Formats: sequence, C-alpha cells, structure tokens
Amino acid sequence: MRHLLVILTLWSAHVAILFSAAVGFHRNLDNLVDNSFDTTSSKAAGFRHHFRRDGEKPLLRIMPLGASITQGFDAGLAETLQCGYRKPLRDELRYRGYEVNMVGSRVHGNFSDLQHEGWPGYEIEGVASKMLTVMTTQKPNLVLMLLGSNDCFHAKRDGNLGYARSAKDRMNAMLEKIYDLSPGVTVILATLPPTTDPANEPYIQAANAGYRELVSDLQGKSRNIELAEMYTDWFEPGDRSDSIHFNDAGYAKMAAIFADAFNRVENKNWLAEPIDTGVPDNRNGKFIHVGDWDGNGLCDILAVDSATGDADMFRNTYKAGEPNPTFEPPVRIVSGSLCPQPITTSNPFDLAVRFGDLDGDGRVDYICMSPDGRSLAWLNTPSGLHTLPSTMPNQIKLSEGYDRSEHRWADVNGDGKVDFLAINKFSGEVQVWINLGTTPTLTSGMTWDRQRDIWMAGAERGANVHFPRLSRSKRADYHVAYPQTNVAETWFNEGRCVGARDDGEVRDPGLPRVEM
Repeated sequence: MRHLLVILTLWSAHVAILFSAAVGFHRNLDNLVDNSFDTTSSKAAGFRHHFRRDGEKPLLRIMPLGASITQGFDAGLAETLQCGYRKPLRDELRYRGYEVNMVGSRVHGNFSDLQHEGWPGYEIEGVASKMLTVMTTQKPNLVLMLLGSNDCFHAKRDGNLGYARSAKDRMNAMLEKIYDLSPGVTVILATLPPTTDPANEPYIQAANAGYRELVSDLQGKSRNIELAEMYTDWFEPGDRSDSIHFNDAGYAKMAAIFADAFNRVENKNWLAEPIDTGVPDNRNGKFIHVGDWDGNGLCDILAVDSATGDADMFRNTYKAGEPNPTFEPPVRIVSGSLCPQPITTSNPFDLAVRFGDLDGDGRVDYICMSPDGRSLAWLNTPSGLHTLPSTMPNQIKLSEGYDRSEHRWADVNGDGKVDFLAINKFSGEVQVWINLGTTPTLTSGMTWDRQRDIWMAGAERGANVHFPRLSRSKRADYHVAYPQTNVAETWFNEGRCVGARDDGEVRDPGLPRVEM
C-alpha cells in the first residue's frame, strides 16, 4: 500500500482534509502540528463528581435494575413497545424539573430514553453479575431495584421456603457491590408485587419480609436506601397482562409507587450529582454517517439519534460549479424501532446502526448490529426498505466472535459492495470477509468469503482506524487519525484483498525491460 500523511481539522458542520503526500511504503512520522493534550488533569486520573449551585436539582442518572418487570414485559406488546414503569416515572421526574438520563446495557420501549438493566428470567445473583460492567462504567446516582421474583419461583419449584428467605442475603451482597462501584448512589428497593397464583405468595411474602428488614438495617448503617412497597392490593386484575406481569395501567401504578419513595429520598436530601464518567448525560446528539441514500451519486448526511435510533437524511443537493455543498432539511428515513439494540454510551464507537451498499446498486443500505456483531439488514430500494431472504428474518451475517465496536463495513476490493471487516481494538489489525452478494445460505441472506490472511497488520488501536475511499481505485483505504495531534496517515489499498471475482493479489510481474 502507498502511504499518505494528512492533517485533519474538524468543525461542527464541516470536515476539511489537508493533504501532504509522502509516497512510499514507509511511515512518515514527522508531525505537521504539535497539538498534544495535557493528560495530567484530575479528570485523566479517574472519575470526578459534577457540581451544582445551591437549590439546583441534580441530574438523575437512573439505572432501572431487575428482571422482566424492569424491562416492562407485557404479553400483549412487542418488545419494541415495552416501556414498563420506566417511561411514566421518567415523565413524572422530568415534570418535577429534573434532568433524567436512564442508563443500562439493554433497550426496550418507544420513548427517548430506553436504557435499563432488566434481564428476564434472571435471579438476583445473575443480574448482579450482568450489571457489573455497566455499573462500573455508567455509575448511576439513583438505582431503582425490583428483583427477586425469579428467586421465589425457583423456591416454589423446589418447595424450599428457605431459599426465598435467603433472597435478603443475596440482595444485600448485590447492594454492597452497587455502593462500592458507584459511590454516593441512592437505591430505591421495591418489594415484589403479588402474582395471581396463590401458590407463589408464601415465597414472595418471605422474600419481601427480608427486604423490609434489609432496608431498615442498611438505613441504620447510614446507607442511602429507601423502600418502595409494591406488595399491595392496589393492583387489580385489569392492571395485568398475565399472572406475573402488568400492562400500561399496572406499570403506571408502579411508577407512582416509585415516585412516592422518591419523595422520601428527596426530603432526606440524599441525591448527589452523578460522577463524571467522561460521557455526557445529555444524549440528544446524533451519530453522523455519510452515504448516498437516494442514489443520485452524491453523499447524503445520515443522522442517527443517539437516544431513539431514529435515522434522518439531509439530502445532498450540490450542483457542479457551486462553491459549497447544500443540503435539504432532514427527513425521517428509518424508525429506531427497526433496530432496538443497546446504545452503549460508554463507548462512542459501539454503533448499532450502520450504513453500506450491500448489493452494489449505488444506494447505501440499513444495517443493524447486535453487541456480538450479528448483523441484520434491509436493502434500500427506490420503493422502500426490502428484506433479504433468510431462515432468520433479515439476518445477513453471523457473529464472528468480535465486539460490535470492532466491526466496520467498507468496500475493500472495489466491486461496489461493502465487505465485512473486523479490527483488533488494541492493534488495529484487520480481518476481512468479502461480500459475495445476496445469495442466501441456511443462516444468512448473503454469502461471505473469509480471507485467510490478515489484510492489514495494524498501525494504531482500532478506534482510530477508518476506511475512506481516498483514491480513484474505488477501494477502501486504511486510514489512521491520531486524536492527540490531529495528524492522520493513509495506506492506499492497491488490491491485495481478493474475493471470488478477483484473479489474485496485485504484484509487480517483473516484465522485461523494452530495449528498442
């Protein structure tokens, strides 16, 4: 690959790329600017707390924590519509003047703040394990816990009332982890709501008795914890979607009970500003992509809402000879409900929604990626989004064992179709799966050819590696941007990566010199 050294200068709405060529295979590391950052600040050394003026309400970084009720499971609703108690409670707190950011690794519902940490079917210890990563990175200042029903169902199956009573001990251990991982946090612990099966109730009542004792004990130890009493006959048959879960009316009552407990927390002046994790809590921003959505040969701006996943297009209307690009006002092209995947605010490179031309028709298509890299897609056609034939609806690529943040989509062999790339997050080493088209297989609507050799050995950690097309070859190049200095380098792709339609690696054939 030929090599290029560039400087990147970024503005809020424009990107200017200034090129300074250094042709060859070696790396030219002469920095054109010295714009290094001070890494000795207190923030660089770890987390810190936000501060607020007297009388100002603290921002609430809330983690709803539990199992299926926390998710908002409703037997009559699709998962993309399951808001549970989270939406009405959030609406109530915002109405009271609080800024609210709900956090977690899972997303369900159709409102603007979908994150939670509800794991259907999990018992206390399972959820305690699942929450460790997000509790460590997101550090909520308010945790809403409704957890333990599955422990009680386990106890009922075994006929072991002692297991239900010991939910108190498992919950205590989990709470200590929360207090340790997120200093200054306040917890509202809910008792378990009744079910419509009388056989469940002795076990639920045993667990709830332990929860009430636990809250009292921890308050005596000056822990910031309040009880939300969910075991109540306020819930009526019409509030339920099945024997365990609730409908919108029932979840609204849950929200009211949590809000009542929040009143007591507020009166005790426990609420502290959340710890500064380096990730802003105002997530009304957009993930910006560039691609030709409407097939007119010009790159449009595609903005994906970081809270809802909704995708809007700013159509490129540039005309030859004009001094600057022009764009139309945004129009909605895809609803976020099409890709209900977690938005990991602690990793800005972990994008669920991607765009790339999968079928070579000149229009970028809509790609939805699970955290493990499994990918679904809808083809963007003049008549709308179309699905691909597959035994799994819309599935185009199975997981290859990489995190979603390590994947990119780029055309490395110049055939007009994006290929599937995996970048080592530490070294920048790149593995490629060549896109062989929309021929379905047993598990995918597309066929892929994994290349045996590593495409690029890697020059920088994966987060700083990009794959723009900077030459006339129509192939994606390997581009590294160094955030400390704004210096960037490019290794031009001269055709080393091959697929079924290529005839081998591009090499010097060693033709004889013409002597005439």
